[in-house]
Amino acid sequence: MSRTKTIVLLEAGLLIALLLRYFKVLPNFEIITFMFVYICTVLNREIYYKKANLYFLVILVMILAFGVPKLNWVNLIPFITYGIIVLSINWFNRKKLFLRTLYSVAVFFIVSNFLFWLFEPWQMYPKTLAGLILCYAGALPFLKNQLISNLTVSVVFSLVLCGNFFEVKSKKISETS
Repeated sequence: MSRTKTIVLLEAGLLIALLLRYFKVLPNFEIITFMFVYICTVLNREIYYKKANLYFLVILVMILAFGVPKLNWVNLIPFITYGIIVLSINWFNRKKLFLRTLYSVAVFFIVSNFLFWLFEPWQMYPKTLAGLILCYAGALPFLKNQLISNLTVSVVFSLVLCGNFFEVKSKKISETS
Protein backbone atom coordinates (compact mmCIF):
# COMPACT_ATOMS: atom_id res chain seq x y z
CA MET A 1 0.00 0.00 0.00
CA SER A 2 1.26 3.45 -0.77
CA ARG A 3 2.32 5.93 1.83
CA THR A 4 -0.29 8.36 0.52
CA LYS A 5 -3.10 5.84 1.05
CA THR A 6 -1.91 5.20 4.60
CA ILE A 7 -1.88 8.92 5.40
CA VAL A 8 -5.30 9.47 3.79
CA LEU A 9 -6.72 6.63 5.92
CA LEU A 10 -5.13 8.17 8.99
CA GLU A 11 -6.59 11.60 8.27
CA ALA A 12 -10.05 10.22 7.43
CA GLY A 13 -10.04 8.06 10.54
CA LEU A 14 -8.99 10.93 12.78
CA LEU A 15 -11.70 13.16 11.30
CA ILE A 16 -14.36 10.49 11.86
CA ALA A 17 -13.02 9.84 15.37
CA LEU A 18 -13.21 13.50 16.30
CA LEU A 19 -16.69 13.92 14.80
CA LEU A 20 -17.97 10.89 16.72
CA ARG A 21 -16.39 12.29 19.88
CA TYR A 22 -18.00 15.73 19.51
CA PHE A 23 -21.41 14.64 18.19
CA LYS A 24 -21.89 11.82 20.66
CA VAL A 25 -24.10 9.33 18.79
CA LEU A 26 -24.19 6.93 21.73
CA PRO A 27 -22.19 6.93 24.96
CA ASN A 28 -18.67 5.65 24.16
CA PHE A 29 -19.55 5.06 20.51
CA GLU A 30 -16.18 6.27 19.34
CA ILE A 31 -13.14 5.13 17.41
CA ILE A 32 -10.42 7.03 19.26
CA THR A 33 -9.17 3.75 20.75
CA PHE A 34 -8.90 2.20 17.29
CA MET A 35 -7.06 5.23 15.95
CA PHE A 36 -4.37 4.76 18.60
CA VAL A 37 -4.10 1.12 17.52
CA TYR A 38 -3.88 2.19 13.87
CA ILE A 39 -1.23 4.82 14.59
CA CYS A 40 0.87 2.37 16.60
CA THR A 41 0.43 -0.45 14.09
CA VAL A 42 0.83 1.20 10.71
CA LEU A 43 2.88 4.30 11.35
CA ASN A 44 5.14 2.94 14.06
CA ARG A 45 6.72 0.37 11.74
CA GLU A 46 7.65 2.87 9.05
CA ILE A 47 11.12 4.30 8.79
CA TYR A 48 9.62 7.70 7.94
CA TYR A 49 8.26 8.22 11.43
CA LYS A 50 10.49 8.49 14.44
CA LYS A 51 9.25 7.50 17.89
CA ALA A 52 9.04 11.13 18.96
CA ASN A 53 6.75 11.93 16.04
CA LEU A 54 4.56 8.95 16.87
CA TYR A 55 4.06 10.04 20.46
CA PHE A 56 3.56 13.66 19.42
CA LEU A 57 0.79 12.50 17.08
CA VAL A 58 -0.81 10.42 19.82
CA ILE A 59 -0.77 13.35 22.25
CA LEU A 60 -2.19 15.67 19.59
CA VAL A 61 -5.04 13.24 18.88
CA MET A 62 -5.82 13.03 22.58
CA ILE A 63 -5.88 16.80 23.02
CA LEU A 64 -8.12 17.19 19.97
CA ALA A 65 -10.46 14.48 21.26
CA PHE A 66 -10.61 15.37 24.94
CA GLY A 67 -9.33 18.94 25.15
CA VAL A 68 -6.46 20.13 27.27
CA PRO A 69 -6.84 18.28 30.56
CA LYS A 70 -7.51 20.03 33.81
CA LEU A 71 -5.03 18.93 36.40
CA ASN A 72 -7.11 16.51 38.42
CA TRP A 73 -7.08 12.74 38.39
CA VAL A 74 -10.50 12.19 36.81
CA ASN A 75 -9.66 14.36 33.77
CA LEU A 76 -6.29 12.65 33.35
CA ILE A 77 -7.76 9.11 33.26
CA PRO A 78 -8.10 8.89 29.42
CA PHE A 79 -4.56 10.22 28.97
CA ILE A 80 -3.13 7.69 31.43
CA THR A 81 -5.15 4.85 29.93
CA TYR A 82 -4.20 5.60 26.32
CA GLY A 83 -0.59 6.00 27.41
CA ILE A 84 -0.69 2.46 28.82
CA ILE A 85 -2.24 1.19 25.58
CA VAL A 86 0.39 2.89 23.40
CA LEU A 87 3.24 1.56 25.53
CA SER A 88 1.89 -2.00 25.66
CA ILE A 89 0.33 -2.50 22.20
CA ASN A 90 3.56 -3.83 20.68
CA TRP A 91 3.19 -7.07 22.63
CA PHE A 92 0.80 -8.19 19.89
CA ASN A 93 1.75 -9.21 16.38
CA ARG A 94 1.49 -6.13 14.16
CA LYS A 95 -0.49 -8.04 11.56
CA LYS A 96 -3.35 -8.71 13.96
CA LEU A 97 -5.15 -5.36 13.84
CA PHE A 98 -8.43 -6.88 15.06
CA LEU A 99 -6.77 -8.51 18.11
CA ARG A 100 -4.85 -5.33 18.88
CA THR A 101 -8.12 -3.41 18.80
CA LEU A 102 -9.87 -5.93 21.06
CA TYR A 103 -6.93 -5.80 23.49
CA SER A 104 -6.98 -1.99 23.51
CA VAL A 105 -10.70 -1.78 24.22
CA ALA A 106 -10.30 -4.31 27.06
CA VAL A 107 -7.36 -2.39 28.54
CA PHE A 108 -9.27 0.88 28.24
CA PHE A 109 -12.27 -0.62 30.05
CA ILE A 110 -10.26 -2.23 32.84
CA VAL A 111 -7.78 0.58 33.51
CA SER A 112 -10.06 3.58 33.08
CA ASN A 113 -12.81 2.17 35.29
CA PHE A 114 -10.32 1.12 37.94
CA LEU A 115 -8.79 4.61 37.95
CA PHE A 116 -12.24 6.20 38.02
CA TRP A 117 -13.23 4.05 40.99
CA LEU A 118 -9.95 4.90 42.71
CA PHE A 119 -9.90 8.68 42.14
CA GLU A 120 -13.48 9.86 41.59
CA PRO A 121 -14.23 12.62 44.08
CA TRP A 122 -18.04 12.20 44.22
CA GLN A 123 -17.94 8.98 46.27
CA MET A 124 -20.29 7.21 43.86
CA TYR A 125 -18.67 3.86 44.64
CA PRO A 126 -17.34 2.74 48.02
CA LYS A 127 -13.62 1.92 48.08
CA THR A 128 -14.31 -1.78 48.55
CA LEU A 129 -14.30 -4.80 46.26
CA ALA A 130 -18.09 -4.48 46.00
CA GLY A 131 -17.70 -0.83 44.97
CA LEU A 132 -15.17 -1.78 42.30
CA ILE A 133 -17.51 -4.46 40.94
CA LEU A 134 -20.36 -1.92 40.89
CA CYS A 135 -18.14 0.49 38.97
CA TYR A 136 -17.34 -2.15 36.34
CA ALA A 137 -20.98 -3.26 36.14
CA GLY A 138 -22.11 0.33 35.63
CA ALA A 139 -19.69 0.69 32.73
CA LEU A 140 -20.82 -2.40 30.78
CA PRO A 141 -23.19 -0.50 28.43
CA PHE A 142 -20.32 1.83 27.53
CA LEU A 143 -18.09 -1.19 26.84
CA LYS A 144 -20.66 -2.62 24.44
CA ASN A 145 -20.79 0.60 22.40
CA GLN A 146 -17.01 0.95 22.39
CA LEU A 147 -16.55 -2.66 21.25
CA ILE A 148 -19.09 -2.34 18.44
CA SER A 149 -17.65 0.92 17.09
CA ASN A 150 -13.95 0.05 17.37
CA LEU A 151 -14.15 -3.53 16.12
CA THR A 152 -16.33 -2.48 13.16
CA VAL A 153 -13.81 0.17 12.15
CA SER A 154 -11.00 -2.35 12.65
CA VAL A 155 -12.60 -4.69 10.11
CA VAL A 156 -13.27 -1.85 7.64
CA PHE A 157 -9.70 -0.52 7.88
CA SER A 158 -8.29 -4.05 7.51
CA LEU A 159 -10.30 -4.52 4.34
CA VAL A 160 -9.19 -1.18 2.93
CA LEU A 161 -5.56 -1.72 3.93
CA CYS A 162 -5.08 -5.13 2.43
CA GLY A 163 -8.31 -6.83 1.52
CA ASN A 164 -8.09 -9.10 4.55
CA PHE A 165 -10.50 -8.96 7.48
CA PHE A 166 -8.06 -9.25 10.35
CA GLU A 167 -4.53 -8.61 9.13
CA VAL A 168 -2.42 -5.72 7.92
CA LYS A 169 0.01 -6.48 5.11
CA SER A 170 3.56 -6.77 6.29
CA LYS A 171 4.99 -4.94 3.26
CA LYS A 172 6.70 -1.63 3.88
CA ILE A 173 4.94 1.44 2.61
CA SER A 174 6.69 2.66 -0.50
CA GLU A 175 8.00 6.19 -0.74
CA THR A 176 6.01 6.87 -3.87
CA SER A 177 2.27 6.89 -4.15
